Amino acid sequence: MRNIHFMQTYLRGSFFMDCGQGKLELKLSHLIGFLMKYRGNRLLKFFDRYLGVPLVAAVSICGRRRQRAVRKVLVVDLSVIGDTVLQEPAFRALRKGFSKAEIDCICAPENAFLIRRYQKVWGYFDRVRVVEARELVMPQRFMHLVRWLRGSGYDVAIDFGQWTRVSALLAVVSGAPMRVGFRTAGQLRTSAFTHPVKHRRNRHQRDAFCDLVEALGVRVDRDLPRFPLVREDHEEAAHLLRKIGVYDDFVVLHPCAGRPTPKEWPLQRYAELSRRLCSLGKDVVVTGTNGDRKRIEEYDFGEARIIAGETSVGGVAAVFAAARVVVCNDCGAMHIACAAGTPVVALCGPANPREWGPLHPEAVVIQSDAPCAPCLYLGFEFACRHPTCMETIAVHTVLRACLFS
Repeated sequence: MRNIHFMQTYLRGSFFMDCGQGKLELKLSHLIGFLMKYRGNRLLKFFDRYLGVPLVAAVSICGRRRQRAVRKVLVVDLSVIGDTVLQEPAFRALRKGFSKAEIDCICAPENAFLIRRYQKVWGYFDRVRVVEARELVMPQRFMHLVRWLRGSGYDVAIDFGQWTRVSALLAVVSGAPMRVGFRTAGQLRTSAFTHPVKHRRNRHQRDAFCDLVEALGVRVDRDLPRFPLVREDHEEAAHLLRKIGVYDDFVVLHPCAGRPTPKEWPLQRYAELSRRLCSLGKDVVVTGTNGDRKRIEEYDFGEARIIAGETSVGGVAAVFAAARVVVCNDCGAMHIACAAGTPVVALCGPANPREWGPLHPEAVVIQSDAPCAPCLYLGFEFACRHPTCMETIAVHTVLRACLFS
């Protein structure tokens, strides 16, 4: 066994094991070649779960190199937009701590808008590359990505993923001698990092993300996240609000979380809340995506103005900024509203507000009183097959919070 050693050839994406009886070549493309005819995130999750663990372990053994002065930093951030909002204080500290270094970011289509805004408005990143799922599951595209990473000459790689093995794998194949990422219980990804940071329960994710940057010796001010609003966002929101006849002191309802999920308060209760607010003379604006609009219009929201699907991400953030209060589930919109400076009434059931709750001094959290709530740690471990904890939140409780916010 002492004669067994591993050598990694990154540019070809191959691994060789010399056992004294010839070399066995195991190509990354062979491991993921069967995925070529498929597409979509479901298969990517399959790849992450069953192939990610052995790949991370194997590649990390071969990827240990001597540390050098920090001139180039890679941020791997395949998060959803809500997480990306909470990462803003960490990005701010990273840019300040490595002011002379080049900082690049690999992101996903889901959070690319916000990452590019961070680059444009505050200069957090020098280069941004959006990685789609097919680049991770198609051999030729994956090896092209590996060559790009290796050719960039990164000194430090920071993986902001809490549990994904794919993001940890990208940190390793970047060739960075110093790699920082979460040591998350049960996720088998710690071997990818030279500086693992424990991901702790009951700790807010904003602070967890800041812990990653602190592991590099950078001082982090754990301020409230900010949203990078620009003039065009305010102009878009002002035009839309004038169009629907709403000007100030209005309430925003954001009833959907992108797709049906157990974290949503029932839509019929949002509709009842809207009708009761309208009966009290309040202007109500309902926001969401174009896909959300079809679901929203199935219910009677009274005299509320429905603008779901009519705004950009920046535009809806500006609408939130102009509102008196935003009522929403635990979702990305909740974090966007807080970062835009508006208090929220956050409705939480499976999600733990200690970890994912709104960061605004005037925010109100209404937590389900179901005995099993909250049950989520990383966001996917629902304790019930058909959770009903959100149904325990009464309309009059939310109405009272809206009126006194």
